Amino acid sequence: CIEDHLGRGGSSCVYRVEFQPVTGKLDLSLPTTSGTMPHQLQPVIVPKGARVPLLVSCRRQNLAADVQLSIDGLPEGVTFSGEPIAANDHLGLTLISASPKAQAGAHLIRLRGEARSSDGESVYSSLTQRIGLSFGEPRKTIYHLVELNQVPLVVTEAAPFQIRVTAPQAPLVQGGRLDLEVEVTRLPGFDEAVQVSLVLAPPWISSVADELQLPPNQSIIKYGLAADRIAAPRAWSLLFVAQAETDRGTIKVASERIPIRVVEPFVNLMIEKAVTRQASSTIVRCDLDWKTRSDREATAVLRGLPKGAFAENIRLRPGQETVEFDVSVAKETPPAIHNTLYVELSVPEQGEIVTHYLGRVGVLEVLEPGASPKEELSRLEILRARQDRNP
Repeated sequence: CIEDHLGRGGSSCVYRVEFQPVTGKLDLSLPTTSGTMPHQLQPVIVPKGARVPLLVSCRRQNLAADVQLSIDGLPEGVTFSGEPIAANDHLGLTLISASPKAQAGAHLIRLRGEARSSDGESVYSSLTQRIGLSFGEPRKTIYHLVELNQVPLVVTEAAPFQIRVTAPQAPLVQGGRLDLEVEVTRLPGFDEAVQVSLVLAPPWISSVADELQLPPNQSIIKYGLAADRIAAPRAWSLLFVAQAETDRGTIKVASERIPIRVVEPFVNLMIEKAVTRQASSTIVRCDLDWKTRSDREATAVLRGLPKGAFAENIRLRPGQETVEFDVSVAKETPPAIHNTLYVELSVPEQGEIVTHYLGRVGVLEVLEPGASPKEELSRLEILRARQDRNP
């Protein structure tokens, strides 16, 4: 049965119907940082003896497969490495390196991608970058653009600094934190601040600070990574970039790929509700269920306490299953149900510290002198009570 969008059809109507086979399609481009200045950050500028990252955006149609990237036209002494873009991801991170003996100069390179469809056919694509040249209303609409299929690659003289990140031996736990050691080495005569950032964070893993800056008199810094509780437990590789202003302009260099492991927490922890009064004290008890036994002492810190409340840090014996925090509450502590408690648990592992954030939304109820604790009712019980009062 054939009809048009108004629902009309019949033997007196004539239609032209075209059929096309469903085929996979692949488009590659470089992410832009500005809608009106898409040419910014497009050239690949790599100093001799260094490496720089290149982010690639991949758009698929009728295709769910990994995409393998390659580059044509690289000059002598310049190499390319890149992991396949996973089928469930649209961004890929490649690395372009120049040897110390590479010839300085400008070149044009082509970026290509290959994917294999479900029926075994290969789908090919090359970079198509759309650069807007003329903009106007409404909403800065592009009135004139050019399409480019090549990317400028410039090999420059060596950078006056390098970056090195120490691969962690300990894992990053779900809902926890891991600090990486980043070292920036400056050449004699270069004494400027250097900014350190993570190029592309894996899903549900983020930097504690988007960007860290090393002052001129500092060369080592700790870079914190945080994993959400739903981060996938698997291995990842990270890439860090150091950036500084020099007499030749802004220079960026990248670290080597740093492997990390995301694992489940070593322990589950539950905080029991505690009730106290202003200008008094109470015990906050926590139950621990260890999944991974450690033969080293851990440190527990009670976080999220309200204003004026304080608890000492506690050292835990290996395998300890309960911990009790002695919490003192000041007179100025607000009387309320404070459901912000959680425990920061630091566990030594492989000579490093694995930080857990456990038992979130723990409750500490602070009462005024002479007040009684509030009744805790479920939402269903509250609705039933309201219905009994107002049938």
